[in-house]
Amino acid sequence: MMSSHAPFAERSQFTRGCIAAAVAAFLLLALPSCGRGKVRTRASIEALAADPARDAWQKPTDLLDKAEISVGARVVDLGAGNGYLLTHLSERVGPTGAVVAIEFEADLVAQLKGHIVASKLGNVGAYLEAEGVLPGSDNFDRVILLDSYGALAEPVGTLERIRTRLVVGGLLVIVGHKPDES
Repeated sequence: MMSSHAPFAERSQFTRGCIAAAVAAFLLLALPSCGRGKVRTRASIEALAADPARDAWQKPTDLLDKAEISVGARVVDLGAGNGYLLTHLSERVGPTGAVVAIEFEADLVAQLKGHIVASKLGNVGAYLEAEGVLPGSDNFDRVILLDSYGALAEPVGTLERIRTRLVVGGLLVIVGHKPDES
């Protein structure tokens, strides 16, 4: 039984965990682009990439603000697709931060790598998803799944592995599709 006089560090860690869970729940419920039940396909990735109004409905600045992504953060974009968020993330975390783009298909990883080079995103790396394992051994401040949750082969196992790689107070941010899609 935990004493009511638990050390401050333990209570502080518990409080940060509760706050992180509350912020994650807020993000899932409050962002206008949240949808449910859509499975990501190659056609849907291409349609998202071709949408000239995407910034207007996806609101990347609002997403990064609500996820509290700041300079120096280490962020994973899981299911990075065409790399839509990479420039936004790279600029936000700055030269002291890092962005890890993970994709489920080898040809999309090749496209991501081309986008990274062409856009001169020196703090971004692209990797092929390997059974839900995040690359390297570093822990991350944020993991974002933007329009990609439906592509996870084993969602529960993947989310559990992500949880073990988040820093204390880290957030998993899951954002769905366009609001007008069912």
